[in-house]
Amino acid sequence: MPFEVRDRLIHDAGHATRRCRPVTKLSLLVKGHDETFCCGVMNNSIWTTDGGRSLMNSLLLDVPALRHIPELRVGFDVVDRERELIVLYNLDPAVLPGHTLRVLDLTRCTLDVPPGAAAISLPRLSALRLHKCSSPMKDLQGLIHAAPSLGSLHVEDLFCGNMSRADRFVLHCPSVTTLALAPALGTRHAIEIDAPCLRSFNFQHAKAIKLKVPSIEGMAVDKDAEHEHLATFHGLERLELDGPSHPGHRDEAAAAIASLPQCCPVIHDFHIRMIAETWGYRTRFADESGAVPLSDLDVSMDLFERRYSKEMAPLMLLDRDDGFSQVADLPGLTGCRFNCLQNHLKNVKLQFELKGWDSFEVCLAKFFAENCKVLKVLQIDDGKLNYLSHINWMVHRWRANALEQRKRIGRDSTHASEQRGERK
Repeated sequence: MPFEVRDRLIHDAGHATRRCRPVTKLSLLVKGHDETFCCGVMNNSIWTTDGGRSLMNSLLLDVPALRHIPELRVGFDVVDRERELIVLYNLDPAVLPGHTLRVLDLTRCTLDVPPGAAAISLPRLSALRLHKCSSPMKDLQGLIHAAPSLGSLHVEDLFCGNMSRADRFVLHCPSVTTLALAPALGTRHAIEIDAPCLRSFNFQHAKAIKLKVPSIEGMAVDKDAEHEHLATFHGLERLELDGPSHPGHRDEAAAAIASLPQCCPVIHDFHIRMIAETWGYRTRFADESGAVPLSDLDVSMDLFERRYSKEMAPLMLLDRDDGFSQVADLPGLTGCRFNCLQNHLKNVKLQFELKGWDSFEVCLAKFFAENCKVLKVLQIDDGKLNYLSHINWMVHRWRANALEQRKRIGRDSTHASEQRGERK
């Protein structure tokens, strides 16, 4: 069988060359009853006289017609799988046709980069897919670094070696626009993705995701295209979103936020930081020396400590209507029923600069206050040092009103049911 496989591949490649048709694609699908057979096909020692190269390394090095292929795909169809994760062959990236390769799709492969190996170059590679492969993260990063035109990266069930839960790795993908990342089940180390050109992503098996975007409204997905672009993270429990919301894009920002509960149906913790990079507490509240005026902070702390005293009652925003009636609903969010808001979301933190009651950020705070039924903590950091200027008093009022409204609806529903029963 090994002779037949190699001879057939060499024959087909040579036939194409003789007909003046360059080989543009090498696609190898190995079918077998078990993984032992497939491993034997890929690694039999008769491929080369020294017995040191696998089938793929041998073909790419020894068959001239395959040294200029734009597309390489290797897959397996195994009837009786012994284990869910097992690599079946080694591939040295140095043997790849780097100057012509555009698509690389590998399954159950170990990317074997020898120590001290020369740097590889894949200037035309635009799509990379690794399925159930094994590679240290540094070697994967080296492969991405060698492909400056890489636009699509799909890594599924990648075994990264012995990495502890405390290990962190930064994966730089400067040109990638589409990313799918699904580490092997049981993987617990953190991976930070630096992908400034990213347009769509899918991280399966993730428990926590920290996402930094240039703008929240830039994440909005057209309603008619949601089924094509939105994935579901069934196990995601924590999501941190960092990105500003620009004035004039309220509807787009609301649509972007609305898509996240659909993607994360069991999320527990949701943190959103909506502050532009040019703004910060030091720049807004610090004087020229960089110190925050103590008088403002002292007054705020004093007001906070006396918040329940009788003399403070008339000053509390709870008893005032400073802008309360001006806070509008958010089209695309208000009225939506999300599973996570009904049953799972318990901790919400919003951080932004309070500019006015009609801002998107305030409307978003009102939405979470009114619609999170199992919420335990809603923390609002609006950048105000003066305690009386915080919107937290409004948050308490919004939650109380929403709770009273739900009780009233429940009573009305019960009363209506009783009346229908009496008529019968």
